[in-house]
Amino acid sequence: MTIGAESRRTSRTSWRPCLVSLLAIAVAACETSTLQWQTGRIPDVDALEQRLVLGQSTAAEVRAVLGEPAGEGAVMMPKIDRKSRPMWSYYYSRGTVTVTPDAATGDSRRIGLFVYFDEGRYDGYQWFSTLPEHAREDLIR
Repeated sequence: MTIGAESRRTSRTSWRPCLVSLLAIAVAACETSTLQWQTGRIPDVDALEQRLVLGQSTAAEVRAVLGEPAGEGAVMMPKIDRKSRPMWSYYYSRGTVTVTPDAATGDSRRIGLFVYFDEGRYDGYQWFSTLPEHAREDLIR
């Protein structure tokens, strides 16, 4: 069974009630069942680096390159800057849960991208991945 969802504003916990219900059904059926899911979309860090310019690109240009953010917030890093700055988040998550009459096992992986702004201009990003096929050794300097 595969569940796919593409939503700009999907809450991190919105899939949990569905997952719990499906697990309960699988256990009640007394058989082995596997549930796979994925949410969000893989952020294009290459496009971010190649098409945007630090301190110059606008929020509209970031949106044109990366699409709608999954969420918006703010960041404040007092040792760097004493003011709060806007931040957009992009993510991708996928996982698998296998349920048998005796146990449930699973694996969940994700990619996250946080894009920072200063006075309406692109000011950098933070990226992470737990998906081996999306490892970016070139970003770790």
